[in-house]
Amino acid sequence: MTNTHARELDDFAAAARWCTSLVATIGDEQWDEPGLGAWDLRGLVGHTGRAFLTLETALDQPADEVTLPSPEDYFAAILSQQGVDDLVLERGIASGRDLGDDPASAFAAKCESALSRLSRLEEVSSSASVADAAIMTVGGGMRAGDYVRTRTFELVVHGSDIAAALGTDPQIPDSPLRDSLEIAVELAVRGGTGSRVLAALTGRGGLAGDFSVLG
Repeated sequence: MTNTHARELDDFAAAARWCTSLVATIGDEQWDEPGLGAWDLRGLVGHTGRAFLTLETALDQPADEVTLPSPEDYFAAILSQQGVDDLVLERGIASGRDLGDDPASAFAAKCESALSRLSRLEEVSSSASVADAAIMTVGGGMRAGDYVRTRTFELVVHGSDIAAALGTDPQIPDSPLRDSLEIAVELAVRGGTGSRVLAALTGRGGLAGDFSVLG
Protein backbone atom coordinates (compact mmCIF):
# COMPACT_ATOMS: atom_id res chain seq x y z
CA MET A 1 0.00 0.00 0.00
CA THR A 2 1.56 3.30 -1.06
CA ASN A 3 1.25 6.50 0.92
CA THR A 4 -0.89 7.99 -1.86
CA HIS A 5 -3.37 5.14 -1.75
CA ALA A 6 -3.50 5.25 2.04
CA ARG A 7 -3.99 9.01 2.07
CA GLU A 8 -6.96 8.95 -0.30
CA LEU A 9 -8.88 6.51 1.87
CA ASP A 10 -7.69 7.93 5.18
CA ASP A 11 -8.58 11.49 4.15
CA PHE A 12 -12.11 10.40 3.32
CA ALA A 13 -12.48 8.65 6.67
CA ALA A 14 -11.15 11.70 8.54
CA ALA A 15 -13.46 14.08 6.68
CA ALA A 16 -16.43 11.75 7.18
CA ARG A 17 -15.87 11.46 10.93
CA TRP A 18 -15.30 15.20 11.28
CA CYS A 19 -18.42 16.09 9.30
CA THR A 20 -20.53 13.60 11.25
CA SER A 21 -19.35 15.02 14.57
CA LEU A 22 -20.27 18.51 13.34
CA VAL A 23 -23.77 17.42 12.28
CA ALA A 24 -24.22 15.85 15.72
CA THR A 25 -24.04 19.34 17.28
CA ILE A 26 -27.11 20.62 15.41
CA GLY A 27 -29.95 21.21 17.84
CA ASP A 28 -33.50 20.01 17.21
CA GLU A 29 -34.65 23.60 16.76
CA GLN A 30 -31.97 24.44 14.19
CA TRP A 31 -32.82 22.14 11.29
CA ASP A 32 -35.17 24.65 9.67
CA GLU A 33 -32.71 27.53 9.98
CA PRO A 34 -30.81 28.86 6.94
CA GLY A 35 -28.12 26.56 5.60
CA LEU A 36 -26.72 27.53 2.20
CA GLY A 37 -28.54 29.37 -0.57
CA ALA A 38 -32.05 27.94 -0.87
CA TRP A 39 -31.25 25.07 1.50
CA ASP A 40 -32.13 25.16 5.15
CA LEU A 41 -29.76 23.22 7.45
CA ARG A 42 -31.69 20.00 6.82
CA GLY A 43 -31.30 20.40 3.04
CA LEU A 44 -27.61 21.28 3.36
CA VAL A 45 -26.94 18.26 5.55
CA GLY A 46 -29.02 16.11 3.21
CA HIS A 47 -26.91 17.19 0.25
CA THR A 48 -23.69 16.66 2.21
CA GLY A 49 -24.74 13.12 3.10
CA ARG A 50 -25.06 12.28 -0.57
CA ALA A 51 -21.26 12.03 -0.61
CA PHE A 52 -21.68 8.73 1.23
CA LEU A 53 -24.47 7.42 -0.98
CA THR A 54 -22.80 8.32 -4.26
CA LEU A 55 -19.56 6.67 -3.17
CA GLU A 56 -21.28 3.39 -2.34
CA THR A 57 -23.24 3.51 -5.59
CA ALA A 58 -20.12 4.10 -7.68
CA LEU A 59 -18.20 1.31 -5.94
CA ASP A 60 -20.93 -1.09 -7.09
CA GLN A 61 -20.44 -0.10 -10.74
CA PRO A 62 -17.16 -1.20 -12.38
CA ALA A 63 -16.09 0.79 -15.46
CA ASP A 64 -14.38 -0.54 -18.56
CA GLU A 65 -12.10 2.49 -18.78
CA VAL A 66 -11.14 5.69 -17.03
CA THR A 67 -12.48 8.70 -18.92
CA LEU A 68 -12.03 11.23 -16.10
CA PRO A 69 -8.38 11.02 -14.96
CA SER A 70 -8.61 13.48 -12.06
CA PRO A 71 -11.02 14.99 -9.52
CA GLU A 72 -10.84 18.26 -11.45
CA ASP A 73 -11.96 16.49 -14.64
CA TYR A 74 -14.88 15.04 -12.70
CA PHE A 75 -16.09 18.41 -11.44
CA ALA A 76 -15.72 19.92 -14.91
CA ALA A 77 -17.83 17.11 -16.37
CA ILE A 78 -20.54 17.48 -13.73
CA LEU A 79 -20.73 21.25 -13.98
CA SER A 80 -21.13 21.05 -17.75
CA GLN A 81 -24.32 19.00 -17.47
CA GLN A 82 -27.47 20.94 -18.34
CA GLY A 83 -29.72 21.79 -15.39
CA VAL A 84 -27.22 20.50 -12.82
CA ASP A 85 -27.81 23.37 -10.36
CA ASP A 86 -31.55 22.77 -10.14
CA LEU A 87 -31.02 19.03 -9.87
CA VAL A 88 -28.52 19.41 -7.03
CA LEU A 89 -30.88 21.76 -5.20
CA GLU A 90 -33.85 19.40 -5.50
CA ARG A 91 -31.84 16.33 -4.50
CA GLY A 92 -30.51 18.13 -1.44
CA ILE A 93 -34.02 19.03 -0.31
CA ALA A 94 -35.25 15.48 -0.90
CA SER A 95 -32.22 13.97 0.84
CA GLY A 96 -32.74 16.27 3.82
CA ARG A 97 -36.37 15.20 4.04
CA ASP A 98 -35.30 11.55 3.89
CA LEU A 99 -33.17 12.01 7.02
CA GLY A 100 -36.40 11.72 8.97
CA ASP A 101 -37.11 12.58 12.60
CA ASP A 102 -33.53 12.06 13.79
CA PRO A 103 -31.44 13.56 10.99
CA ALA A 104 -28.12 13.55 12.85
CA SER A 105 -28.40 9.82 13.56
CA ALA A 106 -29.46 9.14 9.97
CA PHE A 107 -26.44 11.08 8.71
CA ALA A 108 -24.15 9.12 11.05
CA ALA A 109 -25.61 5.86 9.75
CA LYS A 110 -24.83 6.89 6.16
CA CYS A 111 -21.29 7.72 7.19
CA GLU A 112 -20.78 4.35 8.88
CA SER A 113 -22.26 2.52 5.90
CA ALA A 114 -19.80 4.15 3.49
CA LEU A 115 -16.81 3.57 5.76
CA SER A 116 -17.86 -0.03 6.30
CA ARG A 117 -18.12 -0.54 2.56
CA LEU A 118 -14.59 0.74 2.03
CA SER A 119 -13.35 -1.43 4.89
CA ARG A 120 -14.92 -4.56 3.40
CA LEU A 121 -13.28 -3.83 0.06
CA GLU A 122 -9.90 -3.50 1.74
CA GLU A 123 -10.38 -6.85 3.46
CA VAL A 124 -10.68 -8.72 0.16
CA SER A 125 -7.88 -6.93 -1.72
CA SER A 126 -4.97 -4.57 -1.18
CA SER A 127 -5.75 -0.91 -0.64
CA ALA A 128 -3.78 -0.17 -3.78
CA SER A 129 -6.11 -2.22 -5.95
CA VAL A 130 -9.15 -0.69 -4.24
CA ALA A 131 -7.92 2.80 -5.08
CA ASP A 132 -6.87 1.88 -8.61
CA ALA A 133 -10.04 0.04 -9.62
CA ALA A 134 -12.04 1.70 -12.42
CA ILE A 135 -15.56 2.59 -11.33
CA MET A 136 -18.46 4.33 -13.05
CA THR A 137 -19.53 7.68 -11.61
CA VAL A 138 -22.28 10.02 -12.77
CA GLY A 139 -19.63 11.90 -14.73
CA GLY A 140 -17.89 8.89 -16.29
CA GLY A 141 -15.31 6.22 -15.55
CA MET A 142 -12.80 7.07 -12.83
CA ARG A 143 -10.07 5.53 -10.76
CA ALA A 144 -11.73 4.81 -7.40
CA GLY A 145 -9.13 6.73 -5.42
CA ASP A 146 -9.73 9.86 -7.48
CA TYR A 147 -13.47 9.59 -6.98
CA VAL A 148 -12.93 9.16 -3.24
CA ARG A 149 -11.05 12.47 -3.34
CA THR A 150 -14.11 14.18 -4.85
CA ARG A 151 -16.22 12.83 -2.00
CA THR A 152 -13.71 14.13 0.53
CA PHE A 153 -13.83 17.52 -1.19
CA GLU A 154 -17.63 17.55 -0.91
CA LEU A 155 -17.50 16.71 2.79
CA VAL A 156 -14.87 19.35 3.51
CA VAL A 157 -16.58 22.11 1.53
CA HIS A 158 -20.09 21.44 2.79
CA GLY A 159 -18.91 20.62 6.28
CA SER A 160 -17.49 24.14 6.26
CA ASP A 161 -20.87 25.42 5.08
CA ILE A 162 -22.56 23.64 7.97
CA ALA A 163 -20.09 25.15 10.44
CA ALA A 164 -20.68 28.61 8.96
CA ALA A 165 -24.45 28.17 9.30
CA LEU A 166 -23.93 27.19 12.93
CA GLY A 167 -21.53 30.07 13.56
CA THR A 168 -18.70 27.78 14.62
CA ASP A 169 -15.05 27.31 13.62
CA PRO A 170 -14.98 24.34 11.23
CA GLN A 171 -11.63 22.95 12.51
CA ILE A 172 -11.19 20.75 9.43
CA PRO A 173 -8.62 17.95 9.78
CA ASP A 174 -5.36 19.03 8.12
CA SER A 175 -4.89 16.27 5.54
CA PRO A 176 -8.34 16.35 3.90
CA LEU A 177 -8.26 20.14 4.06
CA ARG A 178 -4.91 20.18 2.27
CA ASP A 179 -6.15 17.84 -0.46
CA SER A 180 -9.32 19.88 -0.93
CA LEU A 181 -7.25 23.02 -1.30
CA GLU A 182 -5.13 21.28 -3.94
CA ILE A 183 -8.26 20.45 -5.93
CA ALA A 184 -9.64 23.99 -5.54
CA VAL A 185 -6.37 25.57 -6.67
CA GLU A 186 -6.18 23.31 -9.73
CA LEU A 187 -9.79 24.20 -10.59
CA ALA A 188 -8.91 27.90 -10.29
CA VAL A 189 -5.90 27.52 -12.57
CA ARG A 190 -7.93 25.59 -15.14
CA GLY A 191 -10.70 28.17 -14.97
CA GLY A 192 -8.35 31.08 -15.50
CA THR A 193 -8.74 32.54 -12.01
CA GLY A 194 -5.56 31.15 -10.46
CA SER A 195 -3.84 34.54 -10.29
CA ARG A 196 -6.83 36.04 -8.46
CA VAL A 197 -6.80 33.20 -5.94
CA LEU A 198 -3.04 33.60 -5.41
CA ALA A 199 -3.47 37.33 -4.87
CA ALA A 200 -6.20 36.72 -2.28
CA LEU A 201 -4.16 34.08 -0.45
CA THR A 202 -1.17 36.41 -0.20
CA GLY A 203 -3.05 39.52 0.91
CA ARG A 204 -2.94 41.24 -2.46
CA GLY A 205 -6.62 41.47 -3.26
CA GLY A 206 -9.93 40.06 -2.16
CA LEU A 207 -12.40 37.90 -4.01
CA ALA A 208 -16.05 38.73 -4.63
CA GLY A 209 -18.46 37.18 -2.17
CA ASP A 210 -19.96 34.95 -4.84
CA PHE A 211 -16.59 33.88 -6.33
CA SER A 212 -16.25 30.13 -6.83
CA VAL A 213 -13.74 27.89 -8.57
CA LEU A 214 -16.74 25.65 -9.34
CA GLY A 215 -18.07 28.07 -11.92
